[in-house]
Amino acid sequence: MNARPIRMLSVLLLALVAAGCATVGARHAATPARIAPLATPKPPEWIGAFQGTLPCADCVGIRTRLALAADGSYRMERSYLGRSDTPALETGSFSVDLATRIVTLAPSAGQPTRYLAGGDRLFALDLDGRRIRGDLEAHYHLLRETATESADALATIGGRWQVAYLNGVAPDALGEVLLDFADDGALVVVAACGQRHASFRLAAAGSIRMTPLTPGGRCAGDFVAARLAVALRRSDTFGVVDGELSLMLDGHVPQLRARRDGPR
Repeated sequence: MNARPIRMLSVLLLALVAAGCATVGARHAATPARIAPLATPKPPEWIGAFQGTLPCADCVGIRTRLALAADGSYRMERSYLGRSDTPALETGSFSVDLATRIVTLAPSAGQPTRYLAGGDRLFALDLDGRRIRGDLEAHYHLLRETATESADALATIGGRWQVAYLNGVAPDALGEVLLDFADDGALVVVAACGQRHASFRLAAAGSIRMTPLTPGGRCAGDFVAARLAVALRRSDTFGVVDGELSLMLDGHVPQLRARRDGPR
């Protein structure tokens, strides 16, 4: 048998195979690889703005707003309620111990202070870096300000209200109790025993979070003041219907009802 035609046929087949591979390779090279977009990293839990009213030895309370920036700087404003209406400004840098989640504020002037980051709260620590315990323990924290705060909700609840119903208090024992929700998230409560303060935060779907009321001199041991503090602490939902504000637990258990006291 003549081997020459067989060799020529083999060469031709190899050439065709090579051409086919080159075409496939070119086709794949012409189609860029699809790269999945990178997910936006979630900022650490301590980055953001936090607010609340902390206990004070010689004033009604210290309304505090602390903003921790991603570049390691911070800005803190403190208003000493009942003593001065002008906020005291403090700026500086902060560091975080990742193992303990303790945030240390190093002010431009003065002594450092520490907070423990815990979800949507910053817990104030004592000089030794420990949680503050005791009767006022629930007051030593700041709540996160969130982007979900609704201007419409604030327009609905903002302003002054007179309490008409308080869970656990007979109507004839209630007396005059006023709630004043300010645009900056401050809540002022005025009762027969005196004035007390807290902070509130509104979120989506009518939810509300409030810090505990500041302990106040003559209000200590007052029955209405105690029931009011419990009602505000338990309330997690609010609604306004026909000019009446309702604060509720779990969206349906009434804790407090109030009527608007004057125009918004």
